[in-house]
Amino acid sequence: IGDTVYVADGEVASRREIELGFAEGDFVEAIRGVEEGERVVVVGQDGLSDGTPIQVLEQGEAMPAPPPSMAQGRDGPSQEDSAEPARG
Repeated sequence: IGDTVYVADGEVASRREIELGFAEGDFVEAIRGVEEGERVVVVGQDGLSDGTPIQVLEQGEAMPAPPPSMAQGRDGPSQEDSAEPARG
């Protein structure tokens, strides 16, 4: 498998194989696989697959808080999530 990115295809992620070109610092040119103006997923790519529902945010728009089940984990709140200060 080569280099891949996910792009927003409406409200779902679409996996694309790309060919990389010039790179400088944090910027890399994609010379094949995405078109100008397409929105590339830059946050939350882990666990995506074709057709995964996504939410597109405009630049500067705050990310929504995760649902309580994700924020607390499977077994509910962890000790670090407690509102009480640590004692020692």
